[in-house]
Amino acid sequence: MPDSLHQLLHQLASKYDLEIHIDEDLAQLNAPSKAKTAQLDLVTIRRLIQHAEGPDIRIWLEARVKMAAQALSSKASIVQPHLLLPHVRPMRRAGEPHWSEPLAHNQLSVALVEDRGETLRLLQPMQIVQTGHSIHHLKEMAHEHLFRITSPIHLVKHPSHGCLHCVARDGHSASRALIAHQIIPDPAGLLFLIPSRDQLWLIPGSMPGAFDLGWALRAAATQHAQTHPYPISAELFANRQGQIHHLTGPEWA
Repeated sequence: MPDSLHQLLHQLASKYDLEIHIDEDLAQLNAPSKAKTAQLDLVTIRRLIQHAEGPDIRIWLEARVKMAAQALSSKASIVQPHLLLPHVRPMRRAGEPHWSEPLAHNQLSVALVEDRGETLRLLQPMQIVQTGHSIHHLKEMAHEHLFRITSPIHLVKHPSHGCLHCVARDGHSASRALIAHQIIPDPAGLLFLIPSRDQLWLIPGSMPGAFDLGWALRAAATQHAQTHPYPISAELFANRQGQIHHLTGPEWA
């Protein structure tokens, strides 16, 4: 499958007039004569291949190559700070060119993205410099933006897991774990799992049996992360007044 995947990627890149370089975990797309790049996460794609039919993978992959081509051909390369949002991701891999910082004892990372509707553009270090703002100020703006586009109605009871979950489906569900304490204040804090970019499973810390439920949900999070796009982590985390912690045992209880 890796060989046929690489062939498909080369075919799609050629169709949209892009150059492509593939290494073990990333496909880097380049627009000729433009100093801009886009990346596809091959780890995610390989996971999807295991659980989907060939035509479905081609449709999904072509949509993303097309979006990359549109983003790379866009003349609007100047970052718009008011469009920035925090973006929780898996732990950073060596060689990733975007800006990010570690989160939750290096179990996660958080980047900044510019949300242009159809695409989320990860900010590069030079783009941050070009805004004329400090990274601290940009992070504050991004968190405030995320809070403005979030409502308590986005968090409802999960139909089967016994926790709350986010139903916004806008690409920022997992990142809302960063501001969950502002949406659902709980003096005991909040437990959460973020198996993929579009999933946030949330447990108020004051709920009886909160830790046991969260610990048990790691199995469902593992299964979800293996079968859905943009996996993040199957680990259990806590938000204590905005501070994000990785939980490895019943220290919460």
